[in-house]
Amino acid sequence: MSNKKKALLLSVVIPHRENEGIEKTLAALDHAAAQARDAGEAAAACYELLSVSGNQPSVQRNSAVREAQGKYIYFLDNDSLPAEDCFIRIARFFAEHPDAAFYGGPSLTPVEDSSWQQAFGAVLGSFWGSAFMRARYRSFGKLRPANDRSLILCNLAARRDVFTELGGFNERLYPNEENALMDDARRAGYSLWHDPGLIVYRSQRPNPAAFIRQLFGYGRGRGEQMRLAPLIGNIIPFVFMLFPPVVLCIPLFLALIPYSGYILLVYPVCIFFAALMALRKGIPAAGYTWISFFLCHFSYGMGLWVGLFAPLRSRKVTPRAVLKRQERGTR
Repeated sequence: MSNKKKALLLSVVIPHRENEGIEKTLAALDHAAAQARDAGEAAAACYELLSVSGNQPSVQRNSAVREAQGKYIYFLDNDSLPAEDCFIRIARFFAEHPDAAFYGGPSLTPVEDSSWQQAFGAVLGSFWGSAFMRARYRSFGKLRPANDRSLILCNLAARRDVFTELGGFNERLYPNEENALMDDARRAGYSLWHDPGLIVYRSQRPNPAAFIRQLFGYGRGRGEQMRLAPLIGNIIPFVFMLFPPVVLCIPLFLALIPYSGYILLVYPVCIFFAALMALRKGIPAAGYTWISFFLCHFSYGMGLWVGLFAPLRSRKVTPRAVLKRQERGTR
Protein backbone atom coordinates (compact mmCIF):
# COMPACT_ATOMS: atom_id res chain seq x y z
CA MET A 1 0.00 0.00 0.00
CA SER A 2 1.29 3.44 -0.91
CA ASN A 3 2.11 5.85 1.93
CA LYS A 4 1.62 8.84 -0.34
CA LYS A 5 -0.94 11.27 1.04
CA LYS A 6 -4.04 12.05 -0.92
CA ALA A 7 -4.37 15.53 -2.36
CA LEU A 8 -5.81 17.97 0.13
CA LEU A 9 -9.43 18.95 -0.55
CA LEU A 10 -10.00 22.02 1.64
CA SER A 11 -7.95 25.05 2.62
CA VAL A 12 -9.52 27.46 5.11
CA VAL A 13 -8.34 31.08 4.84
CA ILE A 14 -8.87 33.48 7.77
CA PRO A 15 -7.50 37.03 7.69
CA HIS A 16 -7.28 38.93 10.96
CA ARG A 17 -5.56 41.80 12.68
CA GLU A 18 -2.49 41.03 14.75
CA ASN A 19 -4.35 41.38 18.05
CA GLU A 20 -7.38 39.29 17.01
CA GLY A 21 -7.77 35.63 17.92
CA ILE A 22 -9.37 32.81 15.93
CA GLU A 23 -9.75 30.23 18.70
CA LYS A 24 -13.57 29.97 18.57
CA THR A 25 -13.58 29.67 14.79
CA LEU A 26 -10.85 27.04 14.95
CA ALA A 27 -12.81 24.99 17.49
CA ALA A 28 -15.88 25.08 15.22
CA LEU A 29 -13.76 23.96 12.24
CA ASP A 30 -12.26 21.04 14.16
CA HIS A 31 -15.78 20.00 15.13
CA ALA A 32 -16.83 20.17 11.47
CA ALA A 33 -13.87 17.99 10.47
CA ALA A 34 -14.88 15.42 13.11
CA GLN A 35 -18.45 15.45 11.78
CA ALA A 36 -17.16 14.86 8.24
CA ARG A 37 -15.11 11.90 9.45
CA ASP A 38 -18.08 10.39 11.27
CA ALA A 39 -20.25 10.88 8.16
CA GLY A 40 -17.77 8.97 6.00
CA GLU A 41 -16.55 12.08 4.14
CA ALA A 42 -12.89 11.23 4.56
CA ALA A 43 -11.69 13.87 2.09
CA ALA A 44 -13.37 16.63 4.09
CA ALA A 45 -12.16 15.34 7.48
CA CYS A 46 -8.75 16.94 7.02
CA TYR A 47 -8.26 20.60 6.24
CA GLU A 48 -5.49 23.11 5.93
CA LEU A 49 -5.70 26.31 7.95
CA LEU A 50 -4.06 29.48 6.67
CA SER A 51 -4.44 32.40 9.08
CA VAL A 52 -2.95 35.69 7.93
CA SER A 53 -2.45 38.72 10.17
CA GLY A 54 -2.21 42.20 8.68
CA ASN A 55 -4.29 45.29 7.95
CA GLN A 56 -5.47 44.72 4.35
CA PRO A 57 -7.79 41.69 4.04
CA SER A 58 -7.65 41.60 0.22
CA VAL A 59 -3.85 41.32 0.33
CA GLN A 60 -3.97 38.85 3.20
CA ARG A 61 -6.41 36.54 1.44
CA ASN A 62 -4.46 36.62 -1.83
CA SER A 63 -1.21 35.80 -0.06
CA ALA A 64 -2.86 32.87 1.71
CA VAL A 65 -4.36 31.42 -1.47
CA ARG A 66 -0.93 31.53 -3.16
CA GLU A 67 0.33 29.19 -0.43
CA ALA A 68 -2.77 26.99 -0.25
CA GLN A 69 -2.64 23.32 -1.20
CA GLY A 70 -6.36 22.52 -1.16
CA LYS A 71 -8.49 22.11 -4.24
CA TYR A 72 -11.13 24.38 -2.70
CA ILE A 73 -10.71 27.49 -0.57
CA TYR A 74 -13.12 28.26 2.26
CA PHE A 75 -13.01 31.94 3.22
CA LEU A 76 -14.07 32.83 6.76
CA ASP A 77 -13.63 35.84 9.03
CA ASN A 78 -11.93 35.49 12.38
CA ASP A 79 -15.31 35.71 14.14
CA SER A 80 -17.24 33.37 11.80
CA LEU A 81 -18.59 30.29 13.56
CA PRO A 82 -19.45 27.72 10.87
CA ALA A 83 -22.09 25.05 11.38
CA GLU A 84 -20.91 21.50 12.04
CA ASP A 85 -21.85 20.24 8.56
CA CYS A 86 -19.98 22.94 6.61
CA PHE A 87 -17.18 20.67 5.33
CA ILE A 88 -19.65 17.95 4.36
CA ARG A 89 -21.75 20.44 2.40
CA ILE A 90 -18.76 21.96 0.60
CA ALA A 91 -17.34 18.57 -0.40
CA ARG A 92 -20.67 17.26 -1.65
CA PHE A 93 -21.58 20.46 -3.47
CA PHE A 94 -18.41 20.70 -5.55
CA ALA A 95 -18.54 16.97 -6.33
CA GLU A 96 -22.02 17.53 -7.81
CA HIS A 97 -21.31 20.92 -9.45
CA PRO A 98 -17.89 20.78 -11.11
CA ASP A 99 -18.61 23.92 -13.15
CA ALA A 100 -19.23 26.08 -10.07
CA ALA A 101 -16.68 28.71 -9.12
CA PHE A 102 -18.16 30.01 -5.85
CA TYR A 103 -20.49 28.49 -3.27
CA GLY A 104 -21.67 30.23 -0.11
CA GLY A 105 -24.40 30.77 2.41
CA PRO A 106 -25.72 33.26 4.96
CA SER A 107 -24.15 34.81 8.02
CA LEU A 108 -26.75 34.66 10.81
CA THR A 109 -27.01 36.66 14.01
CA PRO A 110 -26.41 34.54 17.15
CA VAL A 111 -29.38 34.38 19.52
CA GLU A 112 -27.24 35.65 22.40
CA ASP A 113 -26.51 38.97 20.65
CA SER A 114 -27.87 42.17 22.22
CA SER A 115 -31.14 43.87 21.26
CA TRP A 116 -29.31 46.33 19.03
CA GLN A 117 -27.46 43.49 17.32
CA GLN A 118 -30.68 41.54 16.83
CA ALA A 119 -32.21 44.68 15.27
CA PHE A 120 -29.26 45.11 12.91
CA GLY A 121 -29.51 41.46 11.87
CA ALA A 122 -33.27 41.69 11.35
CA VAL A 123 -32.91 44.78 9.13
CA LEU A 124 -30.08 43.32 7.04
CA GLY A 125 -32.04 40.08 6.62
CA SER A 126 -35.22 41.79 5.39
CA PHE A 127 -36.13 42.90 1.88
CA TRP A 128 -36.95 46.40 3.13
CA GLY A 129 -33.55 46.65 4.77
CA SER A 130 -31.11 45.29 2.20
CA ALA A 131 -33.36 44.29 -0.73
CA PHE A 132 -31.73 41.61 -2.89
CA MET A 133 -28.77 41.31 -0.51
CA ARG A 134 -30.89 39.93 2.32
CA ALA A 135 -29.89 36.33 1.54
CA ARG A 136 -26.49 37.13 3.02
CA TYR A 137 -28.08 37.52 6.46
CA ARG A 138 -31.10 35.23 6.40
CA SER A 139 -31.53 31.54 5.65
CA PHE A 140 -34.46 30.92 3.30
CA GLY A 141 -35.28 28.99 0.14
CA LYS A 142 -33.17 26.17 -1.26
CA LEU A 143 -29.85 25.65 -3.04
CA ARG A 144 -29.96 27.93 -6.08
CA PRO A 145 -27.85 29.74 -8.68
CA ALA A 146 -26.85 33.15 -7.38
CA ASN A 147 -25.00 36.39 -8.05
CA ASP A 148 -22.64 38.39 -5.89
CA ARG A 149 -25.51 40.07 -4.01
CA SER A 150 -26.48 36.73 -2.42
CA LEU A 151 -22.99 35.72 -1.28
CA ILE A 152 -20.82 37.03 1.54
CA LEU A 153 -17.08 36.66 1.99
CA CYS A 154 -17.20 35.59 5.65
CA ASN A 155 -18.83 32.32 4.46
CA LEU A 156 -17.67 31.60 0.93
CA ALA A 157 -16.03 28.60 -0.75
CA ALA A 158 -14.21 28.85 -4.09
CA ARG A 159 -12.39 26.64 -6.55
CA ARG A 160 -8.72 27.48 -6.15
CA ASP A 161 -7.91 27.03 -9.84
CA VAL A 162 -10.65 29.48 -10.87
CA PHE A 163 -9.60 31.97 -8.20
CA THR A 164 -6.04 31.84 -9.53
CA GLU A 165 -7.13 31.96 -13.17
CA LEU A 166 -9.10 35.17 -12.53
CA GLY A 167 -6.18 36.83 -10.75
CA GLY A 168 -7.53 36.74 -7.21
CA PHE A 169 -8.98 39.69 -5.36
CA ASN A 170 -8.47 43.24 -6.59
CA GLU A 171 -6.23 44.59 -3.84
CA ARG A 172 -7.39 48.15 -4.50
CA LEU A 173 -10.84 47.16 -3.26
CA TYR A 174 -11.95 46.57 0.33
CA PRO A 175 -14.71 45.82 0.90
CA ASN A 176 -16.37 44.48 -2.28
CA GLU A 177 -13.25 42.71 -3.55
CA GLU A 178 -15.22 39.45 -3.65
CA ASN A 179 -18.09 41.07 -5.57
CA ALA A 180 -15.77 42.21 -8.36
CA LEU A 181 -14.16 38.76 -8.56
CA MET A 182 -17.52 36.98 -8.69
CA ASP A 183 -18.60 39.30 -11.51
CA ASP A 184 -15.45 38.25 -13.39
CA ALA A 185 -16.28 34.59 -12.76
CA ARG A 186 -19.78 34.96 -14.19
CA ARG A 187 -18.43 36.73 -17.27
CA ALA A 188 -15.96 33.87 -17.74
CA GLY A 189 -18.85 31.38 -17.78
CA TYR A 190 -18.60 29.97 -14.26
CA SER A 191 -21.61 29.58 -11.99
CA LEU A 192 -22.20 30.91 -8.47
CA TRP A 193 -24.45 29.17 -5.96
CA HIS A 194 -26.17 30.09 -2.72
CA ASP A 195 -27.01 27.43 -0.14
CA PRO A 196 -29.20 28.61 2.78
CA GLY A 197 -28.01 25.55 4.71
CA LEU A 198 -24.32 26.52 4.60
CA ILE A 199 -24.48 28.66 7.71
CA VAL A 200 -22.08 30.63 9.83
CA TYR A 201 -23.01 32.56 12.95
CA ARG A 202 -21.40 35.96 13.28
CA SER A 203 -22.27 38.75 15.69
CA GLN A 204 -23.52 42.03 14.30
CA ARG A 205 -21.80 45.31 15.16
CA PRO A 206 -22.11 46.07 18.88
CA ASN A 207 -23.68 49.57 18.69
CA PRO A 208 -25.24 52.07 16.25
CA ALA A 209 -21.95 53.92 15.64
CA ALA A 210 -20.24 50.71 14.52
CA PHE A 211 -23.27 49.80 12.38
CA ILE A 212 -23.09 53.21 10.67
CA ARG A 213 -19.39 52.67 9.88
CA GLN A 214 -20.14 49.18 8.57
CA LEU A 215 -22.90 50.25 6.18
CA PHE A 216 -21.02 53.37 5.08
CA GLY A 217 -18.04 51.15 4.27
CA TYR A 218 -20.24 48.72 2.32
CA GLY A 219 -21.70 51.58 0.30
CA ARG A 220 -18.32 53.15 -0.35
CA GLY A 221 -16.92 49.79 -1.42
CA ARG A 222 -19.81 49.28 -3.85
CA GLY A 223 -19.25 52.73 -5.32
CA GLU A 224 -15.51 52.12 -5.75
CA GLN A 225 -16.24 48.73 -7.31
CA MET A 226 -18.48 50.39 -9.89
CA ARG A 227 -15.71 52.85 -10.73
CA LEU A 228 -12.98 50.23 -11.03
CA ALA A 229 -15.06 47.42 -12.57
CA PRO A 230 -18.31 48.87 -13.96
CA LEU A 231 -21.11 46.44 -14.74
CA ILE A 232 -24.67 47.45 -15.59
CA GLY A 233 -26.10 44.59 -13.50
CA ASN A 234 -24.64 46.20 -10.36
CA ILE A 235 -26.66 49.40 -10.68
CA ILE A 236 -29.62 48.19 -8.58
CA PRO A 237 -28.07 48.93 -5.13
CA PHE A 238 -27.58 52.55 -6.20
CA VAL A 239 -31.26 53.23 -5.53
CA PHE A 240 -30.12 53.79 -1.94
CA MET A 241 -28.32 56.94 -3.14
CA LEU A 242 -31.72 58.66 -3.22
CA PHE A 243 -32.25 58.36 0.50
CA PRO A 244 -29.66 60.78 1.97
CA PRO A 245 -30.57 63.72 -0.31
CA VAL A 246 -34.27 63.27 0.45
CA VAL A 247 -33.62 63.19 4.20
CA LEU A 248 -31.32 66.20 4.06
CA CYS A 249 -33.89 68.13 2.04
CA ILE A 250 -36.91 67.45 4.25
CA PRO A 251 -37.11 71.18 5.17
CA LEU A 252 -37.82 71.78 1.48
CA PHE A 253 -40.56 69.16 1.54
CA LEU A 254 -43.07 71.04 -0.59
CA ALA A 255 -40.52 71.57 -3.34
CA LEU A 256 -39.57 67.88 -3.26
CA ILE A 257 -42.97 66.20 -3.36
CA PRO A 258 -42.01 63.91 -6.31
CA TYR A 259 -39.04 62.56 -4.35
CA SER A 260 -40.43 62.66 -0.83
CA GLY A 261 -42.60 59.70 -1.80
CA TYR A 262 -39.52 57.57 -1.29
CA ILE A 263 -39.87 58.16 2.44
CA LEU A 264 -43.64 58.54 2.61
CA LEU A 265 -44.25 55.22 0.85
CA VAL A 266 -41.32 53.11 2.02
CA TYR A 267 -41.00 54.07 5.66
CA PRO A 268 -44.53 53.23 6.84
CA VAL A 269 -43.80 49.74 5.46
CA CYS A 270 -40.47 49.70 7.31
CA ILE A 271 -42.25 50.65 10.55
CA PHE A 272 -44.74 47.82 10.04
CA PHE A 273 -41.98 45.28 9.44
CA ALA A 274 -40.02 46.68 12.38
CA ALA A 275 -42.96 45.97 14.66
CA LEU A 276 -43.37 42.44 13.30
CA MET A 277 -39.68 41.65 13.71
CA ALA A 278 -39.64 43.14 17.17
CA LEU A 279 -42.45 40.78 18.21
CA ARG A 280 -40.98 37.73 16.46
CA LYS A 281 -37.45 38.17 17.78
CA GLY A 282 -38.32 39.39 21.23
CA ILE A 283 -36.70 42.79 20.79
CA PRO A 284 -37.82 45.04 23.66
CA ALA A 285 -38.94 47.90 21.42
CA ALA A 286 -39.73 48.20 17.73
CA GLY A 287 -37.75 51.45 17.86
CA TYR A 288 -34.48 49.50 17.79
CA THR A 289 -35.42 48.02 14.43
CA TRP A 290 -36.95 51.17 12.93
CA ILE A 291 -33.87 53.24 13.81
CA SER A 292 -31.72 50.48 12.31
CA PHE A 293 -33.66 50.74 9.04
CA PHE A 294 -32.92 54.45 8.91
CA LEU A 295 -29.23 54.03 9.77
CA CYS A 296 -28.87 51.23 7.21
CA HIS A 297 -30.37 53.22 4.32
CA PHE A 298 -28.75 56.54 5.14
CA SER A 299 -25.26 55.20 5.86
CA TYR A 300 -25.19 52.90 2.83
CA GLY A 301 -26.49 55.69 0.59
CA MET A 302 -23.87 58.15 1.84
CA GLY A 303 -21.18 55.53 1.28
CA LEU A 304 -22.32 55.14 -2.33
CA TRP A 305 -21.96 58.88 -2.93
CA VAL A 306 -18.48 58.93 -1.43
CA GLY A 307 -17.39 55.77 -3.25
CA LEU A 308 -18.54 57.11 -6.60
CA PHE A 309 -17.22 60.65 -6.39
CA ALA A 310 -14.51 60.97 -3.73
CA PRO A 311 -10.86 60.30 -4.65
CA LEU A 312 -10.03 56.61 -4.48
CA ARG A 313 -8.33 55.65 -1.26
CA SER A 314 -4.61 54.95 -1.27
CA ARG A 315 -4.18 51.93 0.95
CA LYS A 316 -1.45 51.70 3.53
CA VAL A 317 -0.57 48.02 3.59
CA THR A 318 1.54 46.16 6.12
CA PRO A 319 4.83 45.40 4.32
CA ARG A 320 4.56 41.67 4.98
CA ALA A 321 1.48 39.74 5.95
CA VAL A 322 2.28 37.11 8.59
CA LEU A 323 0.92 33.77 7.42
CA LYS A 324 0.59 30.67 9.58
CA ARG A 325 -0.15 27.32 7.96
CA GLN A 326 -1.17 24.11 9.69
CA GLU A 327 -2.87 20.89 8.67
CA ARG A 328 -5.67 19.75 10.96
CA GLY A 329 -8.14 16.89 11.19
CA THR A 330 -7.53 13.29 10.18
CA ARG A 331 -6.93 11.71 6.79
